[in-house]
Amino acid sequence: MRSLNEMPLITAIREIGKLEARLEKPAESVQSVTRSKAPAPISPIRGAASGSDFKVDSKGEFHGSYQNWKAARQAGKIR
Repeated sequence: MRSLNEMPLITAIREIGKLEARLEKPAESVQSVTRSKAPAPISPIRGAASGSDFKVDSKGEFHGSYQNWKAARQAGKIR
């Protein structure tokens, strides 16, 4: 094989392409990335709003009107 410097430009480019094709890894041998089997991350606990619009004492008892209790219950704020 002649030196690349002695070849015409087009022939040298072809030879470089042949060398590159020989040195490149085939796409099949590249390891594919597999997904982890770990479960999805948990969602963090979020803090409550700065103030509550319903009245629940430390025992979990609601103090207020029936309408307030019903509205808070439907909104999912109390059980």
